Amino acid sequence: MEFGRVLRWLAAGLAPLLSACENGPSVVSNFSKGQALIDSVLTYASKDGPILAQVLGNPFGMEEPLFGNLVRDRLPDGVMGRVVTFTGRESEAPHPNIRVIVMFGGLTAMPAHRLCDGRHPELSFNPDKLTVRAVLCADGDPLSDAEGWARNIQGPNDRPFRRLLGDMSRALLQGRG
Repeated sequence: MEFGRVLRWLAAGLAPLLSACENGPSVVSNFSKGQALIDSVLTYASKDGPILAQVLGNPFGMEEPLFGNLVRDRLPDGVMGRVVTFTGRESEAPHPNIRVIVMFGGLTAMPAHRLCDGRHPELSFNPDKLTVRAVLCADGDPLSDAEGWARNIQGPNDRPFRRLLGDMSRALLQGRG
């Protein structure tokens, strides 16, 4: 009898936490060619300046430079042990053959090499569930690929959106998700 009461109390306490999991964010690393290679490429690409980071899609309808910069500002969260910056301008990236592509609202089933080749799908946004996909490319080949989603995001300053970007960056650049 006492055990049943404890179990009901525990279930009641966990219910709100479990329902929050339904909103995400949830991020997974699809594949990585290895942390040593990723670290080496990031070190090489960032030694002379910022790394190119293209942001595709704008789920909040913000001005493109503002939204792109907001996303690029979160990418360093995934880099450990060095200072790395990202730019949206190819002319500012000393090694534009090395790039990160972050895509909102695209087909997550699209092969990573297509994104690295520059073939980008038509983007559409579901107001109930924001999807994001990120690929680290070098010379047109994917080195790392991650995807994720979150529900009930009201805008770019929402905590779940910031967590989604941070988790995505870590999954992409550290192979953690």
